[in-house]
Amino acid sequence: MRTVIKGAAIAAGLMGGAALVAEAQQAIEPVQTARAPSLQDQVAAQTRQIELQNVQIQALQDQLREVTAILSSRVDRVEAQTESGRVVATNPGARLEGSNSRNSLQFVGAVQATFGAVDMENTGSTAPMLHGGTEIKRARIGLQGTAFSD
Repeated sequence: MRTVIKGAAIAAGLMGGAALVAEAQQAIEPVQTARAPSLQDQVAAQTRQIELQNVQIQALQDQLREVTAILSSRVDRVEAQTESGRVVATNPGARLEGSNSRNSLQFVGAVQATFGAVDMENTGSTAPMLHGGTEIKRARIGLQGTAFSD
């Protein structure tokens, strides 16, 4: 291989290509490669990585403790403000309730409506004009609740 490269360098020199001669001479020199890390270096790198991961795990555990404390205090406040921690949320309507829970009032109702939309692209003289709109057919509104725990 060296003889081929030297031959190329000689041929390039005869042709007058000084740059080609320099490249051919650099190709003859051995290439320096990085040495493989030793076993001790690999163990030290793994140890540093494990230490960093342990620090991250400790920080995440601290955050988890903080969030747990915040949520438990919020649950305690909700339980203190409601009746034995029981929250009734079966009816989605608005509900007014007295402080002693003897009186409550809830708005109930139902609406039956129709909605229509039209997208007209043909607006020629023979096309009928269509309009979208909304129609409320029925509305039933009421109140229900308890008075004096009855």
